[in-house]
Amino acid sequence: MDTLITPQASAGGQPFDQGTAYGRKIHAHDPLLTEVGPGTPMGELLRRYWQPVEASDRLQDLPLRVRLLGEDLVLFRDGRGRAGLVVEHCAHRGTSLFYGRIEEDGIRCPYHGWKFDVQGHCIEQACEPGGGQHRAAGRQPWYPVQERYGTVWAYMGPPDRKPVLPRWAPLDGLQDGETYVIRGAAYGPPEGLDFNWLQSYENIVDPLHAVWLHIMHSEENQFGAEPGYQPGLDTTAFIQHTKWSDTDRGVRFEQVFPMGDGRGYHYSVENILPNASIVPYPVTGALDNVIFHVPIDDTHWRAFVITRAKDPGEVEARGAKHRGKWWRDCTPEELQRYPGDYETQSTQGPITVHAHEHLAQTDRGVVLTRRRLRQLVEDVRAGKDPLNVSFDPDAWLSSVAYAFVDAMGAGSER
Repeated sequence: MDTLITPQASAGGQPFDQGTAYGRKIHAHDPLLTEVGPGTPMGELLRRYWQPVEASDRLQDLPLRVRLLGEDLVLFRDGRGRAGLVVEHCAHRGTSLFYGRIEEDGIRCPYHGWKFDVQGHCIEQACEPGGGQHRAAGRQPWYPVQERYGTVWAYMGPPDRKPVLPRWAPLDGLQDGETYVIRGAAYGPPEGLDFNWLQSYENIVDPLHAVWLHIMHSEENQFGAEPGYQPGLDTTAFIQHTKWSDTDRGVRFEQVFPMGDGRGYHYSVENILPNASIVPYPVTGALDNVIFHVPIDDTHWRAFVITRAKDPGEVEARGAKHRGKWWRDCTPEELQRYPGDYETQSTQGPITVHAHEHLAQTDRGVVLTRRRLRQLVEDVRAGKDPLNVSFDPDAWLSSVAYAFVDAMGAGSER
């Protein structure tokens, strides 16, 4: 026999409402996992890795403003073809070098003509006698950069712990006719998104959101005709086809969906810690891109997607649509009716407050990602080199991600 729970009575003798929002404790966000500025735990971790800054072909005859890990910087290419990344404000009087003039051997401040090379050396002080007799003391703070995969990369960590810039297996070795395509998220403005980077990064290993958000809720398949993803399926059954696990590089999920003919659609995505993802294109199974979730600051991030491709137009066409329209073409009402990743991730708040969450079985990837990131933070605090950092010039980063159709009993890894 069921037990009836009688509501407690209010001062007036009437039952009062249970579970209202009144008086609930409002928590703060978790700074360890989300704050990225200099000296913060996560900021120090991310600074131990090379981070993508900009597509190489964007460095033309004018400097570019860059905000990265909470720091304001300027990126430029001098007349000799060398890329440089310096603190935005001139060491002389603080004027922005965004307005500087690029010359053969460096960048010159517009205010008094101090010129700096790509490593911040002050090589001329235009208004000082003799070009500046003590110009060596006026060095501009700078960061090391390298170029690979059509991308400028920066290392912002301790100089004595600078690792090699690794080679990424999905990107290395261009084939005939291929080029590197650099793009941002298919949703949101290209210059960045207005919420914390972790909200997107942990979403990568949350495959069950795709079943509901991108298919069932939208009444369509936002990614096109993917094997195994069909509207009308029992969404609760998908967890039976999904498992999560730690890997040597990070965290992944694996899925095998029965196709009704003895075959299965095998799909796996991996997060390469601390902020990269390997996501095969579900429609074709192509393993040709790496996604970086690059924090601009605590409440903004940039999706930096590097793809190896023969057809840049095909790469641009990837991504979820909303009733047949791209995110940028949708009205606010259309996005309210058929929301996507931006609407669901950004509205968690500028920084999600984890203490307000109620995580469930399908959040296994989120739990593993946060746990592994915490361990990496502790490794750095203990003076260790974190996971996926290497000083071997032949270092490679590969992945166990895949997408293929095979017999249901076939091995999952390829």
